[in-house]
Amino acid sequence: AVKVVLVVAAISYGIVDLYRYVIFLIWQNRMIVETGSKTRVG
Repeated sequence: AVKVVLVVAAISYGIVDLYRYVIFLIWQNRMIVETGSKTRVG
């Protein structure tokens, strides 16, 4: 039972880390796009 809980916790944390990583990449790309747009306009 304990092992199952640990596995579930590990998977959950893995998903959270993956989710944060994806959000970080998307946010980073948006920042790059915004900076590029400002540079082009300016």
